[in-house]
Amino acid sequence: MKLRAGAAIAVLLLAGACGGSDDSPDDEATPTKSPSASEPSAEELVAAPGAVGPVLAGMTVDEANATGLFEPRETPDDDPCKDAYAEIQWKAPNTEDLLVAVEDDEIAILGIRGTVKTAKGVGVDSTYADVKAAYPDAKVEESQADGSTVYLQDGEKWLGMGFVEQPDEVEDSSKVVFMEASLSKPTVYLSGCSY
Repeated sequence: MKLRAGAAIAVLLLAGACGGSDDSPDDEATPTKSPSASEPSAEELVAAPGAVGPVLAGMTVDEANATGLFEPRETPDDDPCKDAYAEIQWKAPNTEDLLVAVEDDEIAILGIRGTVKTAKGVGVDSTYADVKAAYPDAKVEESQADGSTVYLQDGEKWLGMGFVEQPDEVEDSSKVVFMEASLSKPTVYLSGCSY
């Protein structure tokens, strides 16, 4: 399901901070390490533009499943969002912290609402001051969803860090509430039916 402005089913919408740099982050290269025999915890995975650990936006569902990090999603028949969810979900212990959106049998968006951080230690609950310290060129932009977003870009790969506040209200103490990795500028949605 594409999570673009006007295209998402929004039950609960949290949004993020806009801004960022078109410069490629030096330490945000996509990790190439394959998962260990035991499933990596969220703390062992690294968020980067277009990726969470070895999982890349643009991978097919089969390629994502081959990482060993996903399982089929089982959704109760009475769930009102049943038709909106991807057919796969992250395996435990990452099921609640990491989200995945699939479109045309490819990973479209990787959502982060838990402990996964960038290589420079920025993640959900980091402050805007933390973001600026790690990424000095970061700028707050109006979100495509709601609130504001800081964007990191590496070529065609993106990582959006969302804030609830509007751009002119973001302060050093404002916290990242959600992150999205994708191959296009992310909308930074956290929708009850989006994942």
